[in-house]
Amino acid sequence: MKLLIILFLFVTPIICSLGDQLPEFMHCNDQCKSYLCLQKRISSISSKYTMGDFDSKNNVHFPFKQLFGWQCPADCDYKCQQIITDIRISQGAPIVKFYGKWPFKRVFGMTEVASVVFSLLNFLINYHNFRKINPQRKRSSGPVRTMYGQYLVLLSISMVGWTFSMLFHTRDLPITETLDYFGASLIILFNFYIIIIRYFELFKNNLLPFQIAIGTIYGLHLVKLSHDWDYNYNLVFHSVIGIITLVLWVLHSVKVSRIYTNNYPILSNSIQLLPFETKILMKLNYLSLSKSKYIPLLPILLNLWMFGSMFFEICEFKPILKVVDSHAMWHLATFFPQIIWYDWNMWDLELYKRVTELSI
Repeated sequence: MKLLIILFLFVTPIICSLGDQLPEFMHCNDQCKSYLCLQKRISSISSKYTMGDFDSKNNVHFPFKQLFGWQCPADCDYKCQQIITDIRISQGAPIVKFYGKWPFKRVFGMTEVASVVFSLLNFLINYHNFRKINPQRKRSSGPVRTMYGQYLVLLSISMVGWTFSMLFHTRDLPITETLDYFGASLIILFNFYIIIIRYFELFKNNLLPFQIAIGTIYGLHLVKLSHDWDYNYNLVFHSVIGIITLVLWVLHSVKVSRIYTNNYPILSNSIQLLPFETKILMKLNYLSLSKSKYIPLLPILLNLWMFGSMFFEICEFKPILKVVDSHAMWHLATFFPQIIWYDWNMWDLELYKRVTELSI
């Protein structure tokens, strides 16, 4: 399911946009850099901008300016994006992108504050799930303990990935973009690893050879991108892995549903499963789906939610108040499935444990 959360990060490269090619933007940028960076006075004859346009408007407080690296040229670039956008709005002209991105308004020095906040929500729900699963791992033993441990690794990787997402949306720099892509790559690949070992029950055996294989694939992928940043290759690589992962989660959900349905009288009254089912049903109650028969099919439902949330990425809209755009809303949409996703994974492993004990 998580692969859908970041699959749409891998799109066509950012290239020149209409905004940064506008003559008025280039002129504004030149004038701003001359005044703020080179300390030259602006001639009223050669410029339609005043010193006040660059001195007092669209400023960011000094601590945030230093913290997020808003050096003079980058600061001028941002200010002119805002100046040109405000002029176009006043003239009834459409808002345009600059360097492939909308002209977001800085908040405390952060470029895309809504995406930062929603990425933080995703980080926090992963941290919450980590704290929820770790005690269960300690109470378990054998292969089930091993599988819980792998979920903890995935949650740790996800927290790192969402941290990179926060950094990237705070300041779009080459290093933050690279970290965001590499972090997302690892999340996708580790989700693939997770469903492989869960569906084929490889967690009952030595995982080291498969882990080495996955690590090798990831390493070769990074080397490939480091030498040749090929966006089309990147998209195909993740799409293939993503599709396989999705299919396996659906197949696993159907398999679990069959086992649960065929042995419902025994499993529905299991004291071992009751606490986990209760947590899931309490959350499903908000969707009027609080019946045990729906529990095994949750992965399918959650993946359908994520498919639906891709509407925000496909049907892009301009940022509301220069803060909230469709990509930020997509980040918000990815938060909700994770509220129940690991409750299901815990229930799934406890079901596996019970079925193994009963030799069903």
